[in-house]
Amino acid sequence: MNKLILSILMVFISMKNIFGQTELATIDKKNITDLKLINGETIAYSYFDDREGPAPMIKKYYVSWNNKTFGPYQDVKDLEYSLFENTLAYTAQIDDKWYIFDGTKKSEAYDSCYLLTPSNKQLMQTYNANRDGEEFLILGDKRFSSTNECKDICCSPDKKTLAYVTLTDDQCYVIAGDKKEGPYNYCSSLCFSPDGKTLAYVAAIDYEPYVIAGSDKKGPYDECGKLHFSPDGKILAYPAKIKDRYYVIAGSEKAGPYDQCEDVYFSSDGKTLAYSAKIDGKYFVIAGKQTAGPYDDCCFRGFAPDGKTLAYSAEIKGQYYVIAGDKKSGPYVYCYNLGFSPDGKTLAYVAQSTADYQLYVIAGGETPCPYEECSPFYFSPDGKTFAYTGKIYDEIYVITGNEKAGPYQACSSLSFSPDGKILAYNAEIDYVWYKKILMEGKTYTGTLCNGTVVYIDGNTIYKRESLKTEVFRGNSESAMF
Repeated sequence: MNKLILSILMVFISMKNIFGQTELATIDKKNITDLKLINGETIAYSYFDDREGPAPMIKKYYVSWNNKTFGPYQDVKDLEYSLFENTLAYTAQIDDKWYIFDGTKKSEAYDSCYLLTPSNKQLMQTYNANRDGEEFLILGDKRFSSTNECKDICCSPDKKTLAYVTLTDDQCYVIAGDKKEGPYNYCSSLCFSPDGKTLAYVAAIDYEPYVIAGSDKKGPYDECGKLHFSPDGKILAYPAKIKDRYYVIAGSEKAGPYDQCEDVYFSSDGKTLAYSAKIDGKYFVIAGKQTAGPYDDCCFRGFAPDGKTLAYSAEIKGQYYVIAGDKKSGPYVYCYNLGFSPDGKTLAYVAQSTADYQLYVIAGGETPCPYEECSPFYFSPDGKTFAYTGKIYDEIYVITGNEKAGPYQACSSLSFSPDGKILAYNAEIDYVWYKKILMEGKTYTGTLCNGTVVYIDGNTIYKRESLKTEVFRGNSESAMF
């Protein structure tokens, strides 16, 4: 008898944890808008009570966490784990003003406030706020206003160091962790080397631009463009203007002169530097020792992840083409959002057809139905599918593979789980924003964080672990442009 009971219990436990899925809790609340697992342990969620009427302006919002309920609020957004107080943080609206709640602490009132960067194991979340037309940037317990400006926020690849530019007494300084460099007339284009050991940026000294990378300083230049490190971090490349002519600087080497140059990219193996350049009124794409063109216009995009295929769009006699290696697709009225899958096997892009002037998403020869508008897209980590939002008859849908979720009023922040089986996104429904996931053909309120999916089905909250360890969001220079 005992063996039978034990067997039944084991089957029950196995069913609860099938595919890494675990039942966490049962709640009696409806209208859940956001759901988080704070610090990997405690469930937090926001919800609204609209028993007084359907209109958005009379909804009452609440936050539930750690067996406590906070509210009512006019609105609630951005539930996050706060490193600053080791507690729950969120933004909420009270009497038409927005506040940041960090545990039991409540910030000053703002006209608007939203989360810029979520917290992680090393860094605190960052907020942007506005009051009476004055902009503020809030980093943990630090707040920067328009008189103490903070911009060009940059995080090191290991997430251990936050760098930014701050303005004090009309002088610019670069802050990186506990280090402060300057003063400068202005600073821009902050970027870390891939290993996180070197911070590079453009800084004006006596109103002349220089490029500063660690202890190295180059210049002065008339102008200086966006900085790019090679994958091994040994070479810093950028376009620069010197005596009214443009050059591409890469370490100790200089290519040019050109009428104009931009869009500097390294191949993933670091062996090839490519960029677009204007020569005698025509555009060319230069990759190592190879030159393609001339074109009437060119929007250079970058390399496939394997570094072997270069892709870009080019205008030829008033029509646009997509050129990838030795292949040319088109003509189109226009094309944009070129991006390779992580495995480099699929090139996808949005193109406006010359036949019906509709927008199409073209990927590996497949052309789904036309859209009125189309967002940038995001590949799954294995490259087998990708997701994007498309407008059809003035309604927004989320499309991934053969699945379509919606319609919504608006969508944002698409991201795949590490195993590529779950898509997370934000969706606006009846003027209320929800955190949503699309899983196995069904949509749920839920979120994806560090490979863990937390969602609610009926009144039950579940946790599901993804099978891999890294979340792919797209939009990396090597894969999505």
